[in-house]
Amino acid sequence: MKKWIATLLTVYLMIGGLLAPAAMAAEKNEIVYVNLRSGGDLDAVYIVNRFESSNAEMIVDYGSYDKVTNLSDTSPLERNIDSVRLTVPAGTLFYQGDPISAALPWCFQVRYALNGAPARAEDLSGCSGALEMQITIGKGSEDLSGFYEHYALNMTVTLDGERCSKITAEGATIANSGTDRLLTYVILPSTDVAYTVTAEVTDFSMADISINGVPLGMDVNIDTSEIDEKLGELHSGVSQLSSSSYQLANGASSLKGGASELQGGAMTLAEGADSLVSGAAQFSAGLDEAKAGSAELAAASAQIVSAADSFSEKTEGTRKCPFRNCERCATPCCKRRPVRKARC
Repeated sequence: MKKWIATLLTVYLMIGGLLAPAAMAAEKNEIVYVNLRSGGDLDAVYIVNRFESSNAEMIVDYGSYDKVTNLSDTSPLERNIDSVRLTVPAGTLFYQGDPISAALPWCFQVRYALNGAPARAEDLSGCSGALEMQITIGKGSEDLSGFYEHYALNMTVTLDGERCSKITAEGATIANSGTDRLLTYVILPSTDVAYTVTAEVTDFSMADISINGVPLGMDVNIDTSEIDEKLGELHSGVSQLSSSSYQLANGASSLKGGASELQGGAMTLAEGADSLVSGAAQFSAGLDEAKAGSAELAAASAQIVSAADSFSEKTEGTRKCPFRNCERCATPCCKRRPVRKARC
């Protein structure tokens, strides 16, 4: 038995008035139904228009349709190139229009794998094993970006609980409906998403994936007391931050002044260092001159010593003992034995 997987996309558009010959009394609601193929590609689009009026009137509804069908009665509809003329009775009237061309505000992709190998949806009917399904939703036609930016999507994946077990679906709310398991996702406006669903399947089959697009509206009663308290703390913290910022600015000014003084002292120190280097150079030059003078002095001293030695040699042997009677005398003139002791 071949299994057919289709995805149904429903977008609700609320339009509050019409162009009509008389005063606008009719109210219109428009629902766009889209059938997608199992991989997410566009298959068919049709629009159901609902009119409600307290009085019977003839109206003109604008839209380019290839085909129109009255869903309420057998009264004819006049289709033109870009409009439909119809008579609305007192009460409600529905008609379906099949657009000539269609595009979607979102782009859908659905990919399947069985036991780790890619698989086509039509080949999964009756299969067993580890199923993986990847659903990707992104931005579609740029001309319809207003819906992408302001409409939320509600997506429901229905799995047969008797055929599917060990279901994992991150980002989904899982609920029971009889034997079925409902995986529900909420996609906020202007949001691209990618979801993965895994399950152990036996004799696999599944129902359609349903995706509803509606204007985002939330009626939630939120207790703001704690938020107000935190906002008060935030306000206090901002005040303290502002005060600290002024202190930081003052400190930065003082730091700038100290840095200027430090820069001046550094310049003075640099000048002193230059003077010290210059003085050291002069001192080194003086040492060199002193060294040269010392060499000359040493040479002169050597000459003096040499002259003294020469003089000593010339006068040796002519010296006379200053004492007549000495006991020890190195003078060669002392030949006789002394009478009394005396020191030369």
